[in-house]
Amino acid sequence: MDVNFSQYGQNFAQQELTTPVSVNESEQSQLRNEQKSVAESAQNDQENQRQADNNVLINEDSINIESAVSEISDFLQTSNRQLSFSVDEKSERQVVKVTDSESGEVIRQIPTEEVLALSEKIKDLQSDVGSAVGVLFNKQA
Repeated sequence: MDVNFSQYGQNFAQQELTTPVSVNESEQSQLRNEQKSVAESAQNDQENQRQADNNVLINEDSINIESAVSEISDFLQTSNRQLSFSVDEKSERQVVKVTDSESGEVIRQIPTEEVLALSEKIKDLQSDVGSAVGVLFNKQA
């Protein structure tokens, strides 16, 4: 029996599968469009999931903040103190005040009245001279 060494160890089944398949341009274009739409759909699904996750986190954060404020208020009421949150009209900054429940006297304010007044003066100075002038340093180009 003669052995042909050129065929020795070759996988004929694999050769049959690797025959070229002709695909016309319209089929290729359609395939590319389908792949693109699948990729866009997956990207939209991921974005929708991210937005849903962000909404859940925002809701959890607001619940946590409300809970913390409630706990602080409960604690302060036991020591005859009140906690109030407001926005300063001139500077539009958030202000937290701790007051005595009985007398209404302000025990502590954050930021203080002095800081709010300084902020207002800085804002006035910048509007008069321009934003290029700072309080401590001049802006350099």
